[in-house]
Amino acid sequence: MTDLINLYRQAEDYFFGGISSKCMNLGDGANAYMSGGAELNFIYITRNTNALDKILIQGKQFETFNHR
Repeated sequence: MTDLINLYRQAEDYFFGGISSKCMNLGDGANAYMSGGAELNFIYITRNTNALDKILIQGKQFETFNHR
């Protein structure tokens, strides 16, 4: 079952990475995706983590830096 979940997560990342203009691995099971417009910019977290504050700060910095 774990292999199937890992394949599913990989497919998700390929899909969202493919439709995004920029993406970034934030660590701790989180990725940020940016479409270039405000309609599809998000942080996707795939597991429980104690580093949520760190992930959100990095995601905000990623979004802010790439919108300049």
